Amino acid sequence: GGGGISSTDGSAASPGVRGSDENTGISYASNVIRFSTDGVERAVINNTGLSSPGHILQVKQAVKSDTQQYTSTSFTDIVGLSVAIRASSSSSKMLITAHLYIASPASVSHATKINFVRGGTAIAQPADSSSSHAATMHQWVSGNKNFFPISMNYLDTQSLSTDEDTTYKLQVACNTAGSTFYVNRNQSGDDYHGISTLTVMEIAA
Repeated sequence: GGGGISSTDGSAASPGVRGSDENTGISYASNVIRFSTDGVERAVINNTGLSSPGHILQVKQAVKSDTQQYTSTSFTDIVGLSVAIRASSSSSKMLITAHLYIASPASVSHATKINFVRGGTAIAQPADSSSSHAATMHQWVSGNKNFFPISMNYLDTQSLSTDEDTTYKLQVACNTAGSTFYVNRNQSGDDYHGISTLTVMEIAA
């Protein structure tokens, strides 16, 4: 419809519809219904649906089931692990979860560096981000025939646009030029395979 019920508009502290408790009830505004108890807004219904603080508003996931190799010491996109999501509210938070299978070169010590990236900006960085090996997470391996899972969660509290998609992705780099690293397969042979995922959940503020 075009608007709320004007005769019962109100606020969280003084709802338009209430019982004997004057600061608990329901308030109305244009295309919005607000529910409050003890003077605090607990839930909202608007044109995008129902939301309340801490609830999941939407979930997007990318699944990588193929393999990829990389040799660069510069951060490179992991193909297929990218999620575009449009925030329902600029106050929402985004919970990012990554699960990866990574294989490093055999027989010697090597590190894989992985970054969470929002748009073109690396996020979830260590305090000493000036370090030449700064990254969201690392996998350090010494030995032969390695193939290990690596996981990380991060709550992004950056205010996001509700008018366009925000893209989250994973990037990877190695610490030694010329070495070959793999995603979703074993280092010593193209036989043991796995999958990797990137999940983004919008959390109501």
